[in-house]
Amino acid sequence: MQTVRVALPFPKPLDPIPYRYSYLMMNKAEVLRKFGLDPNEIGVLFTENGSESISAVANALKLLGVTDVHIFDPSYFTTHHNLSRLGINVHRNKWKRQNASYDWLLDVPSTPSHAIWVTDPIYNTGVYLPDEFVHALAVKASKGAKIVADETLSIFPGKFARAMGSSGQFFAIHTPHKAVCVNGLKFSVVVFRKELESSFEDWADVLSGGLGISALVATEHFLSDEYDQYREAFLEALKLVRKWHSQTIAEFGRFAMLDEQSTGHFASVYFPNKSASLGVSIDYLRSVVERTGAFFIPGNRSGFDPDSGFCFRVNLSRDSPRFRGALRRLYRELAQ
Repeated sequence: MQTVRVALPFPKPLDPIPYRYSYLMMNKAEVLRKFGLDPNEIGVLFTENGSESISAVANALKLLGVTDVHIFDPSYFTTHHNLSRLGINVHRNKWKRQNASYDWLLDVPSTPSHAIWVTDPIYNTGVYLPDEFVHALAVKASKGAKIVADETLSIFPGKFARAMGSSGQFFAIHTPHKAVCVNGLKFSVVVFRKELESSFEDWADVLSGGLGISALVATEHFLSDEYDQYREAFLEALKLVRKWHSQTIAEFGRFAMLDEQSTGHFASVYFPNKSASLGVSIDYLRSVVERTGAFFIPGNRSGFDPDSGFCFRVNLSRDSPRFRGALRRLYRELAQ
């Protein structure tokens, strides 16, 4: 978001010569404390990005004997590929917009060979999982199931690790710069029970290797007051965009819908009168793009519930006159 770039100072460069690995990071404890976690109880692996963290968690689940993972969709597309390539059975469960029921959790066995993988906020929506659902997952963990929370797009990550406590085996992924649209300067971490730290660090040499300077600079920036100031400026700038976007959607009445209580730079837009199957029709998508000049990724690609109708995400941080004009043309076209 160009309007808040001025609030993003870069720390001084670091020596580019030495190798640096997660286990050599001197500020582990500070990073964990900023997430609200106790470094005496929580282990951490530093990676370059969220995709590497997802790969590290999938590998850890395999090593721990997990045979089945139940993913809460919508989810990031690399997740099920990382699990499937390791021979883990993937079960995909759909988040229902109109019915916040967690009944499907009852069907997940509470055994060490089963894991539940959720994304918070729900991928592409900006909607955070309610506290009662987090509590339900903690109960599952206490009975033996392993819990994974991808909090890559969480503005204030750490909720799951704090909620899980000593309930059982859990893993959480944080990528704080990703949540505020800083993609060239970022790092990611996986947090877990302390006893797994050596295994994660050993396998990092195989899966991802050393850390680049970008990750190290991003870590320093995250620990600084400048990161907090930038995050606040980013969120403040989004308020005006969200207000405009909500007012625009309201013009189309029941033909276009938004999620309630969505925050951050992603929002999903739903057209319930149009079939979700249109999201896999190349001819239909081509015709919409040609008529509106707007490009988008249909919700089918992320595992959205077909009952929600045709949908896609909007990146509100791309706000500009051209952005607003393209969205108006797109919504006018789809609301017909």
